[in-house]
Amino acid sequence: MVTVGDELVLGERGNENSRWMSEWLKLNLRPAGVQLSLPDDVETNIVNFCVQGYTAQELIQRLDQQGTFVLPRETTMIRAVTNLMVSETQIQQALEHIRNAMSS
Repeated sequence: MVTVGDELVLGERGNENSRWMSEWLKLNLRPAGVQLSLPDDVETNIVNFCVQGYTAQELIQRLDQQGTFVLPRETTMIRAVTNLMVSETQIQQALEHIRNAMSS
């Protein structure tokens, strides 16, 4: 499940980063065990997603090994945070790390 937090960002880029990250997860990893529930209007720099078939800690460990750092929220929920200093290229790299971690 991808949800959004209540922390609004100041600036367009952070908002677009989380929207892009949420949409990518929805389109690319839904069959691979990511539960999604996206609102129409993402207004935050926080992306929370639940994984199936892994614990949050298992996936976080795999992501850490690739240099992508996220936080656990619950047993199967992960919290990713973007900010205005994170580039589109870095978001894309983090998403590829998520794909890699879930396929290994």
